[in-house]
Amino acid sequence: MNRLRRRMSFSQASFLAFLLLILVGTGALMLPVSTRPGRVTQLTDALFTATSAVCVTGLSVVDTYTHWSLVGQLVILLLIQVGGLGLMILVIGAFSVLGKRIGLQERAYLRDSTGSASLSGMVVLVKHILLYSGVIEAVGTAFLAIRFVPQFGIWRGLYMAMFHAITSFTHAGLDLMGIRQPFSSMSAYVDDPLVLLTMVALITLGGLGFIVWEDLVRYRLRWQHWSLQTNIVLVTNTFLLLGGMVCLYVFEADASMAGMPVWQRLVVSLFYSASARTASFHLLDPARLTSASSLLMAGLMLIGGSPGSMAGGIKTTTFFVLVMALVQFTSGQPDVVVFRKRIDKTALHRATVIATLYLLLVAVFSVLISAVERLPVMPVVHEVISALATVGFSTGITANLDTFSRICLVILMFVGRLGGFTLMALFGFGRRIAGLQRPEEQVLIG
Repeated sequence: MNRLRRRMSFSQASFLAFLLLILVGTGALMLPVSTRPGRVTQLTDALFTATSAVCVTGLSVVDTYTHWSLVGQLVILLLIQVGGLGLMILVIGAFSVLGKRIGLQERAYLRDSTGSASLSGMVVLVKHILLYSGVIEAVGTAFLAIRFVPQFGIWRGLYMAMFHAITSFTHAGLDLMGIRQPFSSMSAYVDDPLVLLTMVALITLGGLGFIVWEDLVRYRLRWQHWSLQTNIVLVTNTFLLLGGMVCLYVFEADASMAGMPVWQRLVVSLFYSASARTASFHLLDPARLTSASSLLMAGLMLIGGSPGSMAGGIKTTTFFVLVMALVQFTSGQPDVVVFRKRIDKTALHRATVIATLYLLLVAVFSVLISAVERLPVMPVVHEVISALATVGFSTGITANLDTFSRICLVILMFVGRLGGFTLMALFGFGRRIAGLQRPEEQVLIG
């Protein structure tokens, strides 16, 4: 067993850990005690829900509140928390509390799962991650409780606040608002800035990444000491959040948001800009959104959050590097230089490969599902991107898909949670044979 553990790569460990967690979660949700009386849980429904929870996606084929009992909801919440933070982080954190020795292999796993560049300080970083996560979720619960406790009572209100704080922070996107109307998400709070802005803050913090948290806590506003990744993440997130808000305001002001006061349009636009990239909560009927908004949100979903965070997608750093490469290469500069630092060529190659891989997966699975379901391409593309980017921002077709299409979405959610580069490493892509270099020849491009 020890020999196997030493030989196992991070990608293999991640694959097995998430697969095992999904299978255990599926088994737990299949138990009669997990389902409300009078409801029947099919194996595909349990598998889909467990995968969505572990991969913090948010797609659902059954309403979380009306279908699952309290036990089932707590199972889902546990899967979300473990899947969001990462099984390896929680295991190492428990080992540290118990005084167990953390070896080099475990530290290497942690480095890869958190997006760190160094093995040093891994155990301290894990402790900080668990502390920051607990504090942020607790503060979010307190703010949401201000609204939910008067509406649902002390215990149910606190439970609702905790559930939605965790699903916002981890970007799971699952909700219990079926207590009002099944599959209604957060639409009952479309005019409540306290709930919406609290969730925006939780979603944004959860999408920054562990390394960014550490930089912000350690150096605060002394940006000169921030790492290049922190600068890129903060600039890109700010641009996408505010840019998405402005675009959605323009696209929807006279459409789905017609009749709303200006302040409400701004808050709803900000909420959608944050949620569409990672969390999948919605306020308005997806069918009422304009085509421009749907296309914009598909792009935001594909970009996703930042490395080492709860979010999926190709990641903000990938998007930033590709855009800067496009800008600087077209201006004749051979290197990508940002914040007075040169981006490594390997990072640029990875960004190109990951973006290409995601686009290919979207194309292939969209064609497959469209052919089987006889549905228009655009809603299917939207659904495929939402699964692959682990967003779960559904157009409403998921619950009506057949078994084959649901399995396709399960595969996409799993791939999206692992990440493109981890997936390639799992199957051995990118390995180099030492000492072997092939002859070079020019190929015309473009």
